Amino acid sequence: MKNKRMAFWIALGSGSLLILLVAIYFIVLPLLQPSTPQRTAQSFCDAVNTGDLHRAYGQLSQEPYVLDPNEASLDHTMQNVAHCTIRSVKQSDATHAVASTSFGPRPHLEFSAAAIGYLSMDLENGTWKITEVVPGVYAVDVAAA
Repeated sequence: MKNKRMAFWIALGSGSLLILLVAIYFIVLPLLQPSTPQRTAQSFCDAVNTGDLHRAYGQLSQEPYVLDPNEASLDHTMQNVAHCTIRSVKQSDATHAVASTSFGPRPHLEFSAAAIGYLSMDLENGTWKITEVVPGVYAVDVAAA
């Protein structure tokens, strides 16, 4: 009986330790990693790719950000975008970076290729935030039209 109790407490302790280590790895460590332009751009694209515009908005600057001049909101800007891919990220100085992006059209649109756009980012209070979203222009597939 004593061995069963001891085995129970060892199993419980091991399970608790495993849960604690997993929580530290997936919750605490990402919070301790410094913000980078690459992470901000990738987080934005990941949110767009899953249709989570609320999370995409979380990557935007609190300052008034700039969208495509013809667009009124991020919802409108991104309504025809099905996927987002980061092509490259270039940091021009300590507080500004630009990510070249590829935005793929939704299947119902008759476009032949992804649009090349960009995300402009600034460092705000130690965190990189997107200050401008320009999804680019899609090329119309004349053969499909």
